[in-house]
Amino acid sequence: MKPAREHCCVFTGRPADELHHACGRDPLGHYLDPHLVIPLSRRQHVLEHQGWGADVADGISGHPNVLRLGRMGRLLVRLGEFHVDGEVVLPAETVRQIGLTLNRIAHDLKGMGP
Repeated sequence: MKPAREHCCVFTGRPADELHHACGRDPLGHYLDPHLVIPLSRRQHVLEHQGWGADVADGISGHPNVLRLGRMGRLLVRLGEFHVDGEVVLPAETVRQIGLTLNRIAHDLKGMGP
């Protein structure tokens, strides 16, 4: 993906300051999905990470797929609530990476059995 400044924040529509790793890191500090990034303003990036603070309190800090789903879900809910009467615009590569991440999760879950 292009540098953040070449995209607009998906919340505010203004030039993005940073690229947010939507699924974050695992407990060892490795990005779960390094290519899944969302352009955000600095303020929206801070708000996203503040929302993740609940992950530990809610017991979501364990399995990587749980982190992925919880964090992507929280981001999508926030986007929908922020743009309640409008449209959400995401870079095509971000949409592609969301799809790839969801496919990876489905593949992992399939291997876990019934």
